[in-house]
Amino acid sequence: MKKECGRKKRIVSIVMAVALVISVFAPAATVKAAGTPSVYKKQTSVIEQKSKTDWIWIENFPTGAQVTNLKSSNTKVLKASWNSNDGDLVMLRLRKAGKAVVSFNVVYNGQTTSLKSTITVKKYQRPCATFKVGSKNYASKFKKNSYYVTSHKKTPKNKVTVKAAKGWKLAGIWYSKLDGTNDKRIKNNSRVRFSAKKGQEVMVYAGFINKKTKEYQTVILVSKRKK
Repeated sequence: MKKECGRKKRIVSIVMAVALVISVFAPAATVKAAGTPSVYKKQTSVIEQKSKTDWIWIENFPTGAQVTNLKSSNTKVLKASWNSNDGDLVMLRLRKAGKAVVSFNVVYNGQTTSLKSTITVKKYQRPCATFKVGSKNYASKFKKNSYYVTSHKKTPKNKVTVKAAKGWKLAGIWYSKLDGTNDKRIKNNSRVRFSAKKGQEVMVYAGFINKKTKEYQTVILVSKRKK
């Protein structure tokens, strides 16, 4: 459980960092001077069958800083928590659909930055009709959850093909190693080596935009080395 939580936290950091370059996602960010801690003013979190946890990512979070006075305006919708091991991530425990404002302070070297983000909690909808790596289509694995872990032996490069479901459009596809290296955007139908070295994990993830609501949904496929 601890390893799984750590994996998800690393994924959140990578995905949120990449999301900064997506024009449809970036406008919600708080405007701050360079180097000042900031968060997205608005964020959509999704309740899934297996996962009812999400995070708020704090950009420019100083090493050694503390999060204090953390509050959720509606604990029936979500509860928020943080500890020093979380670093730049505030954990959200999602309880039901609705809205809540999460507010907190970032304290570092005697300075305090007050931040808040409005979180809209919704039930998960699968945004992809096709999510193929090589000959295997993983779309059915994302019917009720946006995150799936599989395993592979060493393989040649495989073609990645992603198609959006009705009502959604594809915003982009990325390939990454979970140690933070080789993180890159890839074209649809391009080829990647979807097998990890021993002790390593890789992932392919795709971002989608709901045509009606304009909300953003990420689908993540992780591969670990098969023993």
